[in-house]
Amino acid sequence: LSFIGTENRLLPVEGLMGGRLPTGTPNQAWLSVDLLQVLCYHVVDSTNLPTLREMVEYPLKHCPEVLLLTMAAVPPMEFTLLQREVFSILLPVYLTNNQINTPLVLHRLWVVNRSLVLEMLVEYFL
Repeated sequence: LSFIGTENRLLPVEGLMGGRLPTGTPNQAWLSVDLLQVLCYHVVDSTNLPTLREMVEYPLKHCPEVLLLTMAAVPPMEFTLLQREVFSILLPVYLTNNQINTPLVLHRLWVVNRSLVLEMLVEYFL
């Protein structure tokens, strides 16, 4: 299954270091805003969250930059449980650890969704 032709997707995250693919995975699934939107909106309560956690386990480990940036691009309905979960796991990694891709990720994150970044920063530091 390929998401290369998906209309609503982020551009590849060019400039990633450390051997990270700018597309996340060869099928570019984690660049698809549509895919993540469906996953986010599917979790309206915590009953589906364990299954969806399992689904995003691979990108959390292998392409966290792409997952975080695409998750930030999901159109706001309200900040969903899955978005909150991904942000609570990944954002501290880029705020507290000196990751090689931190400057690139934080810059792109700011460009993609400033209000979400501000909301998560307030939540993180309070």
